[in-house]
Amino acid sequence: MIIITTPLDLSQYRRLLGDGSRLGLELSYQIQIEPKGITHGVMLAEKFISVDQVALILGDNIFHGAGAGEALRNYQHQKGATVFATKVRDPSRYGVIEIGEDSAPISIEEKPIHPKSTLAVTGLYFFDNTVFDRSKNVTPSGRGELEITHVHRSYLKSGTLEVRRLPRGTTWMDTGTIALLVEASEFIKGLEARHGVLVSCSEEIAWRNGWISDDALFRQAVSPGTNEYKSYLLGLHTQEGADRDA
Repeated sequence: MIIITTPLDLSQYRRLLGDGSRLGLELSYQIQIEPKGITHGVMLAEKFISVDQVALILGDNIFHGAGAGEALRNYQHQKGATVFATKVRDPSRYGVIEIGEDSAPISIEEKPIHPKSTLAVTGLYFFDNTVFDRSKNVTPSGRGELEITHVHRSYLKSGTLEVRRLPRGTTWMDTGTIALLVEASEFIKGLEARHGVLVSCSEEIAWRNGWISDDALFRQAVSPGTNEYKSYLLGLHTQEGADRDA
């Protein structure tokens, strides 16, 4: 797994995630010196990915909902590209995809003034390995970026772009502005307060997926220092043991 970030933010990611081993992952980092667009980020990742397929998620996107998790867990990407779309009230702020009656894509545009649909392309994509050659053929847009929409359009022209709708009940948030970040924070705060769980707790995710053991979770829960986060991890470990003994 590779994280592409700015020179300013690199130290923060390293401090938070390290090399990924405590979460059962192998993490690499790549600096994107200038904001040249998502497609440029894809090009930077080529040497890390080799011949594998690619899953890409944008760091300012939040997805929440059991339906999305189940859909992705059971999803098997084969070839071409897959984008995930959802209906929004203000499609002109996003990449917009138009689909036909058979759910096949017809067109895709980046932040159109007159959108052809209300379906926004979310920041979660799957690509086959041809994405690197396709990315190299993308030219900068009017705002000077290599737009990921142009890569999607390449797949569309070759008839290998698939569109999937996010499952009903899935919340998608793009936190690219201060106002949207505050809105997302309030949403997550409400969920955690109501249900008594942490949303996107890295250690819990790794543990529940079997990437780290019970003992590894326990060691992180009782590491030096005391705070609510570690108490939550210890509660997970304790409750799991109680459930097994019941």
